[in-house]
Amino acid sequence: MFKKLFFSAVISAILASSAFGVDLLASVTNGKISDNSPGVKVLSPEEAKQVKGGYITEQYQLSNNEMLAIFIPTVQSEIEAGNLIGTALVTATGHVPYRSITQQVIGYKVTKNISSPNGRKYAYFTYDVMSLDLVDGGLQKLTTSSLLNNNYVVKILVNQYKNSFENRLGGYSVK
Repeated sequence: MFKKLFFSAVISAILASSAFGVDLLASVTNGKISDNSPGVKVLSPEEAKQVKGGYITEQYQLSNNEMLAIFIPTVQSEIEAGNLIGTALVTATGHVPYRSITQQVIGYKVTKNISSPNGRKYAYFTYDVMSLDLVDGGLQKLTTSSLLNNNYVVKILVNQYKNSFENRLGGYSVK
């Protein structure tokens, strides 16, 4: 019963906002993006059913041998109790969900290292889980094997960026 009532309220709100011509995308992003922005596609009802989650990822080159990908939830429901992404953010940063979403994001850093133990140079990569403070820009290392191997958000970043970052950093070749 509660689900039906909630669903009805959501549908009513959506219909009311569309009736008054409110740009939902602009209101959610504080005007940074709108329904009329280039590259914004209006989804058909069938496409809308396939949408899962609400996050964006961004990538940065920190130096010649380091790249960072960050994970930014864009929907408040992503950090609610019981949500896989919200749980992953909280367990990684150690903060309550509100602080995690508003002040800190999780990142995945790939570093290319070059070593020459016996006069022969070789390259290898190290991987770190990072916390980026959105208020002061501070970057803090959070790496544990548990985070790297089991955290849902980190797995998303690893699957999306590991190979790409390794290739962009020159692979295993030594120059």
